[in-house]
Amino acid sequence: MYRVNALDWFLPPLFKRVWWALIHLGMLAVALVLAWMGWRFLRESGGGHSVSGLGQSLVVWGYARVRRADEYLQPGGGAVRAMGTHDIARHDGRLMNRLKDKVAIITGGAGGIGAATAQLFCEEGARVALVDLLSSPLTEVAQAIRAACAGASVLEIAVDLGEESAAGMVADRVLNHFGRIDALVNNAGVRAYEPLAEAQAETWHKILSVNLLSYAYLTRACLPALRSSGRGTIVNISSTHAINPRTGMGQYDVAKAGILSMTRTLAFEEAQYGVRVNAVCPGLTLTPFHVRRAAPSGKTEHDLRTEIVDVNLQRRWADPREVACPILWLASDEASFMTAATLMVDGGTRV
Repeated sequence: MYRVNALDWFLPPLFKRVWWALIHLGMLAVALVLAWMGWRFLRESGGGHSVSGLGQSLVVWGYARVRRADEYLQPGGGAVRAMGTHDIARHDGRLMNRLKDKVAIITGGAGGIGAATAQLFCEEGARVALVDLLSSPLTEVAQAIRAACAGASVLEIAVDLGEESAAGMVADRVLNHFGRIDALVNNAGVRAYEPLAEAQAETWHKILSVNLLSYAYLTRACLPALRSSGRGTIVNISSTHAINPRTGMGQYDVAKAGILSMTRTLAFEEAQYGVRVNAVCPGLTLTPFHVRRAAPSGKTEHDLRTEIVDVNLQRRWADPREVACPILWLASDEASFMTAATLMVDGGTRV
């Protein structure tokens, strides 16, 4: 028996051919759009995606493109919004104002990592309190920051953080000067070169007082203000040697390991108050300390910057700013879901 097709019933032969032609054209258009999206995705991401993961990656990329367009249509377009409240303006291809209106304390502020972190924080809109032992190096760093960053607000505090009483004094001065504390970067540190079998009590006391206890004392003094901030954050600077120790600096490495334990404990205790606590473990970093230490052997800073080292996969020294950038990220709202974490900034240091 002849079976009547639905299209034969409703459409004459000519219209039926037009109908099927339109369907095929639509399928071709869809295929072209998908091919175009794939080409754009691979061009923007630089390739490197397997065929099996391309479909999922395209979906994520497409969502990001739509969301990006939607964000630029929000009031005050041209700004990307993080967490719906924090505006991040783009300037010269670099994110700016991630710490706008925030106040940060940075200890060890006259050293390489501390000074680089302070300048980066000021560039990102923070007001910064620099803390270190001697006033002269602090003044030099503060002047350099003001020269490099117009309008930078820097408070210099010269104090011995190895003394417990210094912590309260620092917190009080910052609160009296700036009115708040939003971020604390514990970075102070001293060194001693003694194997544990020969380590003296005096050296132990010096190392632990500055490298570990100063972190605990200053954190305790700043916690009320950090809690009141609503988005308080603490970044403790440890070392790769907290995890990968070496011979001859046992006291230093023990103190740095203690910092990691304190970081995790603080993160658990302070989560209920909205305070995030994280640690950064720098690897080989070219600070003024290392430049001075290499000088007697005839090596210059240029020699150190260009030499090939075998302790990490990058085969070079880190610039202090390369360590400062992860510190900035942890202190900003961009890292709002990061706490109790240890970030290895070591160029892939080999165990």
